[in-house]
Amino acid sequence: MALRSPTQTHSYWGPYASGSLPTSSDVQVGDTAYDTSLGSLVVCTALAPSVTWTAVGSTPPASPTTAIQFNNAGAFGGSADLTYDATTQTVLLQDTSALGTRQYIEMVTGVGLGPGPSITLAEEDTVGAVTGSLTLSTDNILVSGDSVIRSENPTGLPAPLDLQIAELKINGNQGSPGYVLTAVGAGFSPNWTAVGTTAGGALPINFALDGTSPASTTTYVGAVYVPLSMSLSVASQAYLGTVSSSLVSLKLYNSAAVEVAAFTTPSVIVGFAAVSISTTLPVVLAPGWYSIALVSGTVQSFARGLYLTV
Repeated sequence: MALRSPTQTHSYWGPYASGSLPTSSDVQVGDTAYDTSLGSLVVCTALAPSVTWTAVGSTPPASPTTAIQFNNAGAFGGSADLTYDATTQTVLLQDTSALGTRQYIEMVTGVGLGPGPSITLAEEDTVGAVTGSLTLSTDNILVSGDSVIRSENPTGLPAPLDLQIAELKINGNQGSPGYVLTAVGAGFSPNWTAVGTTAGGALPINFALDGTSPASTTTYVGAVYVPLSMSLSVASQAYLGTVSSSLVSLKLYNSAAVEVAAFTTPSVIVGFAAVSISTTLPVVLAPGWYSIALVSGTVQSFARGLYLTV
């Protein structure tokens, strides 16, 4: 026990190991001791709910455990929405403010889809909306759920997107509203052509797909942007295939998740077949984004292209 004189404001309690520092009722905030375990002078910083000793010159980290520390108005700040897991080497930034929804960015070091680190941007909704994610690693891009790789501005029009995947390189040229990409061009220069400039009055959209769907499954395999309203004709085709006899469909869904067009094989097929649109004509596509879904029958199915024309 330290001896406190009538004129003494604070007392020095002497040397103690970390687990043996004084906790008696005589301790006051501001009292000091020497922590032999830390090799440092410590000061009493709180009495309730228990006596707390803090190393001089240091400040305890903000809660909770694993929270990344940040400057919060001059003090250490911590949040359960910004954490680091040292075991998995994962940084997680999440937003749970929307009811039933968790939007997050997850950065993983040293692991991922390939040999390098990865970053995942995703939304998980527990109240029935679609769940999807986009994962980027040093050598892969993976889209899961009802998600597609695309770039758009606040009005839904295509926005700048520099994207390079193996041989494909758009090279910073995103085109303009009312134009569609007709070729990559020499030197990887994209060729954008205005809709309505062909002899038929509108430019067809030829969309290369490389989608695969397991048996009895609907898999989103891409998206297409229609810059101007177009009415599809029977010349519109999808290129579908299976590993053995089965029915296959390729369907287009608008931004409201409503099916607007479907290409379905009239009978079981093996290998590949070009299928004309089967929805009652005319099918009118309003300007905007359309999700492309591959619907498998009893076996694994494939989609290799989509050709839309008026």
